[in-house]
Amino acid sequence: MERRNLFDEPGWLGADSLTTIPPDEYYPAWSPTQNRLAFVSNRDGNFEIYVMKPDGSLQTRVTTNPGF
Repeated sequence: MERRNLFDEPGWLGADSLTTIPPDEYYPAWSPTQNRLAFVSNRDGNFEIYVMKPDGSLQTRVTTNPGF
């Protein structure tokens, strides 16, 4: 499998060694069926959980954290 960047900005190598995650995205994890990638992001100012398709599309926030 070829490594690919799933985000628009450069970043660090993900835990699966096949994806590159930007600095404000954390803890990437594949779903059991590998049809979604979950990750934590503070792109909106609070840490939230997002999911997306393997090609990087349909990035969707799935939590609402009111802040620290």
